[in-house]
Amino acid sequence: MTFDLSALTAEAIISGLHLAFPFLVVLFVYLTWRLLTGLVDWLIWKNNSSLHIVKIITEFTALFIIIFILSLFIIISSISWVNVQADPILLHYNNQLLMNWDRQLFGSYVPFWLQSTTNIWKTTFDALTPWLINTYKGLSAMLSLTLLIVLAYNYRHFYRMILTIVLTVMISVPMWLYLPALTPREAFFDNILKLQPPASIQVAVEQYQPNGALKKYFGYINDIKQDNPTVHKVVTTIPSLHVAWGTVIVYFAISAWPILAVFAVPYWLFNILSTMITLQHYAVDAVAGVIVGVLAIFITHLLIKKSDQESDKDNTINQIIYNDVQLIKRAWEKIRRYLTETVFRP
Repeated sequence: MTFDLSALTAEAIISGLHLAFPFLVVLFVYLTWRLLTGLVDWLIWKNNSSLHIVKIITEFTALFIIIFILSLFIIISSISWVNVQADPILLHYNNQLLMNWDRQLFGSYVPFWLQSTTNIWKTTFDALTPWLINTYKGLSAMLSLTLLIVLAYNYRHFYRMILTIVLTVMISVPMWLYLPALTPREAFFDNILKLQPPASIQVAVEQYQPNGALKKYFGYINDIKQDNPTVHKVVTTIPSLHVAWGTVIVYFAISAWPILAVFAVPYWLFNILSTMITLQHYAVDAVAGVIVGVLAIFITHLLIKKSDQESDKDNTINQIIYNDVQLIKRAWEKIRRYLTETVFRP
């Protein structure tokens, strides 16, 4: 089995994986702080109830680390295994196939139409482009933030979300192997295979006029590729993991707190559009990504049945987090009242 970690690393940087680290740091700092304060309270102040808190925090942290490492290994090994040198002729055929599917289903070569000189909505997409690029790059941050929100809601749902994320990859692998393809940018805009596309696709590429924000983003991608000269071609195009994970984010965010639908649904739509306007995916990739996300959620529910005890907050990590949040709220209220009555008093 051949792993291509260079390609995976480059794609991780392009997708903004580093933005997930602050959220991981916040989680581990919180768990460490809670563990240390519990130990101090038990050892020094002889508070026996704190020993139970220490046990809960320790068990949760150990389980999370094991699941996190195992999940990361499955995701990295699966994607890097698929991202090997594929037959250029096969890639060229599949690239055209996906473009043709876009045209048959949506009436145009969608990724290139979004910035085409023939598109009457181009100015609107130009205005949205900076937001869409940041949405694409911010997937890891949104994924991490949603995990934290879900953890605060119910730790069992937290583990379900992690399982669902892993399942999206496992479901996608067979299709990546069966239908390897390059991104629209690599296949046609940069034409890294140096093969002539059909006339209709060539016309669409010639009519493609990316705005300044996209040119800057493409330059950013090229710099990353140049800094990693051994990077192989990435062929995990259909289905789109970006869209699949975006679907998972929306579902679990709304499940944890229904009012988040106000933010989650627009984010989901922006995420879908961002994969195409950045030339990272074809429109059919996005459709397949939604299907994979929904299927992974469904399988997770089949694998893990709801427990009657899920709503019980007693003696769980959720009760500890809930109490800490209430403590922070009370502290903030005291600070706000003090500032209002003294520093900012009229």
